[in-house]
Formats: sequence, structure tokens, C-alpha cells
Amino acid sequence: MNTSGSLTEYRLNPQIVKFLGRNLPNKFVWPIQKLYKFIRNPQQFFIRKEAARVLLETPPPIRISDDAGFATFSSDLHPDIPKIVNQCKEILLQKQASGELTQLSQKNSKGEFLIDLFQIDGVNDYPEILKFAVSDNMLRIAADYLGTLPRLRYVALWYSPRNDSTISSQLFHTDREDIKSLKAYLNISPVTTENGPFSLFSAAETDRIADKLGPKSRHPMVGLLGRLDDDRVYSVADPSNLIELKGEPGDGAFVDTCRCLHFGSRARKAGRLILVFMYNSFYNVVDTPMGNIDPKPFANDQFRKLVLGVKT
Repeated sequence: MNTSGSLTEYRLNPQIVKFLGRNLPNKFVWPIQKLYKFIRNPQQFFIRKEAARVLLETPPPIRISDDAGFATFSSDLHPDIPKIVNQCKEILLQKQASGELTQLSQKNSKGEFLIDLFQIDGVNDYPEILKFAVSDNMLRIAADYLGTLPRLRYVALWYSPRNDSTISSQLFHTDREDIKSLKAYLNISPVTTENGPFSLFSAAETDRIADKLGPKSRHPMVGLLGRLDDDRVYSVADPSNLIELKGEPGDGAFVDTCRCLHFGSRARKAGRLILVFMYNSFYNVVDTPMGNIDPKPFANDQFRKLVLGVKT
């Protein structure tokens, strides 16, 4: 796919970032990186602020408070959700029948507990899903929370088969893409305690947990909470404050996974299938790979080309 029209992303030299991390408190390192990106491409700041202002002339259907860092939704958020749920179910059945699911599991970086059925650019075969990800209301929710027109970094269809592991992202952690970020999770299968619900503490509760655990619990460079086992977290946190995102197909949630301590995919009795959209600011700190999303369906839509990171 031709990506020559993609917007340039500038970043500080990794050695400079390491130097800053060794010599400055963590809370200063990320703002410096974001400032550098702004200086190299200030136009995007103003373009995206104005685009967000226009978009938000119609209020978002859901607002996410900074203290919560998450908000749930139901299938009435968008009229195409029932159709998208059925389509995603069919994708899983097709990959199971063809043997492709086994192949994806064998080459998956997270082992067998979390498999992306789209594998970078598979979403391009399903334009209805992509159109939902960049629909006005989805973007309004993300823009309202992030304070800017976001970039859609990727679309994933995550399948978690039944498993007994507690490793990697099955442990408590926070993500490290940015100071604030947003993922939308849409249940494709029914989600109960037994099939690995995405589980989190609110952003405010996460701050309290981090303060109690102390600096050794934080990533040495970026200041976020690293992989933590349950015993360590529950030594300072009340388990009753843990929020499990259970629900029926079509239910879901928006979650700031950079600010909310979370885990998922502990599917002990049955598998789980969820659709995931990731939204970041243009000046996100850690340059997660852009999903290879084909912008052709939006060739005449300058607004959505910005969301997909394409030059307008």
C-alpha cells in the first residue's frame, strides 16, 4: 500500500530521551518529547484544534471525565453496531474453518492468549468497520477527551481463546503511548467474568495505587506502571474498586489505557472476541505503528484523511 502521503512524525533521538530519563524527573520527560514534536510540526496542532472545535459544535454522546478515564456504552451508540458484531463473528468462524486462526496463533507475539485477527491491514477488507471507527460520534468522543482531532492508530479484532496463563498484558499494567490516549472496546461475544473481561481501575484510583506503590513500581523511563501481579496491586488497592467490562455483544467502553491500570484476556472458561480502535493525539510520545489503513475510501474527505494521518 502506498503510504507516501502520510504525515511526517518527528521524534527525539532515543539517546537524548535516555539522557533526559536519567537526569530529569519522569514527569518532565514526556512533555519535552511532545514539545519537540510540536516545534517540528506546529501546523498540525492548530489544524487539529480547529477541526475538533468544528466537530464538537455537536456535543459528543458520551463524555469521559479525567477522574474516571473511561466510559461505557451500549449498542445504541451507532446504528451499524449490530451489523458489525455479526460481521466480526463471521470473521472468526471463517478463520477457524480455514485453519488461519492456528497459523496466527503460532506467529503471534503474545503467544496464544491474544490474537489479532486483522494482523495490521485486514480491516481494509471490511469498510463498514473502518467507517464506524471514524464516524462522527466516535471521533467526537475521542476529540472531546483528548482535546484535539485524534489519529486512528489502528483497528484490531482481538480473540482470546480459553487459557490458564497470567503473563504479559494479562498482568496489571498501564500502556505507554502517551500521557493521554483512548481505546474503544466493542464486545463481539458475550463477556462475563469467566471469559476474560477487560478489567481496570479508574484513572483517579490508578493514581492512588501508584502513589502507594512508590517509584519502584514505575517504568524507569516513562513513569508508567509496569507489569504488576495481583498480590502487589491488591496489597494497596481494594479489589471491590476493580471494574470489569462485562456485557452483551454490542456493549463496550472507551478507556484511557495510559491512565487506567488494567489487564485482560484471562479467559478461564471460554473465549472472548472484541473489536478495538486506538485513538491518539498527533503528538503522541511513543510512536506505536500506524495500522496500514487504506485511505482510498476517504479520498475526498479532508477531515477523515487527517484522522488517518494522510496529507491533505
